[in-house]
Amino acid sequence: MIDVSAAILNQLVIHRVGNQSKDEGFFISNDMAIIDQPLSELLLDYFLNSFTQATETYQFVHNVDINMNVVYHSAKHAFEDPATAHEQSTNILRHLYDQSRHPHIKAGDLFVATFDNILLHDELVSALGIFKSENKDSFITLKENDNRIMINKEMGIGTRRIDKGCLILETDMAEGYRLFSIDHNNYDADYWMRQFLGIDYIKDDNFDTKAYIDFCKSFSEEVVKEKLDKKGQIDFLNQSVRYLEESETVDVEEFKNTIFGDEELKEDFDAYKKSFEANNNLEIKEKFEVSAVVLKKQKKKLKSLIQLDTGIKIKLDFQNTESVDRFIYKGYDMERGMQFYKVYFNTEK
Repeated sequence: MIDVSAAILNQLVIHRVGNQSKDEGFFISNDMAIIDQPLSELLLDYFLNSFTQATETYQFVHNVDINMNVVYHSAKHAFEDPATAHEQSTNILRHLYDQSRHPHIKAGDLFVATFDNILLHDELVSALGIFKSENKDSFITLKENDNRIMINKEMGIGTRRIDKGCLILETDMAEGYRLFSIDHNNYDADYWMRQFLGIDYIKDDNFDTKAYIDFCKSFSEEVVKEKLDKKGQIDFLNQSVRYLEESETVDVEEFKNTIFGDEELKEDFDAYKKSFEANNNLEIKEKFEVSAVVLKKQKKKLKSLIQLDTGIKIKLDFQNTESVDRFIYKGYDMERGMQFYKVYFNTEK
């Protein structure tokens, strides 16, 4: 994660890019944007706020030569000679337009900016940001006119969050830099990250931890839930989270023996791991260090809701991973011919 509280916006150029398949063309601004201090503060928040919680880091890649990656090449020249930032922004614009061929890709405004004073692992670094705004928001303007106040509806860019963006940090140049990427409009998963940026994950502890949690989540949905039930699925996820919370290092073999008492589920676990790796083109390491930051973030995304056909919902709390074991019991009522949950508690809140 990065700290942008002291970040400085140095240069900004704004272009416009259309959809190539619709022959919409693009618009090149001839000069850098002129921004005052209040606007600079607003833009800093708009551009960088989405990256403050990012845990997955990327690097530029190319199957022949990293210098043939267009965005990497442009970023490298912009870092080496800031005076070429506008020239490099037009190269980035043309490259983005070349990749905008899918009919679902939206036209939008392209912002290319340079920053200083971004804190990464206790080191201040410079950065190049590339942002695309695709969606317009409506807003109301009020103007005085004689003895009345006129109200009008206008359209513009909302500053709540960027639609697409990447932040290239001036570090680890030989390895393809270190960067963060965000895409809030996933209508074409390959368009922004693969085709335009040409990036891939950096295989660090953050990556390994997220991949393992995604694997456990998928295994719980496709295997555990089918073989046991919804409670069994949530129980497995709770035990998995507890294991990760209590371990600095994950040992997959130890994890499997700790979680499962059933040999058949252990075999299912091994088989599913191989298929998950093949389907997602990744490797689940047998041993890796747990990223506490990623674990905390991903734990919030795990679904813990049991929905019953009687209209009753039971929500379990992943912040307290012992709740499923201690306070909820599933059984079968022979007299009614129905399953039931028994929930224990001390007081209502």
